[in-house]
Amino acid sequence: MHLMADSLGVGSCWIQGRLREAFDGRTTEEYIRELLAVPDGYCLEAILSLGVPAEHPEAHRLDELPLEKIHRERF
Repeated sequence: MHLMADSLGVGSCWIQGRLREAFDGRTTEEYIRELLAVPDGYCLEAILSLGVPAEHPEAHRLDELPLEKIHRERF
């Protein structure tokens, strides 16, 4: 969804919802479930917010990325 939004010139932001707490002490899932009338059987993972950005920054170059922060199995 992030890639599709970007291809359409729409900005997006992943908002982690799982294991978080709303301002009133309820879990984020309880808060959003009530706010949006989410039917039983669905669980909140995250919210993807969409909007039209004021500007579209250039993509990062590979040599700019902090690859040393990536942890992976090395055989």
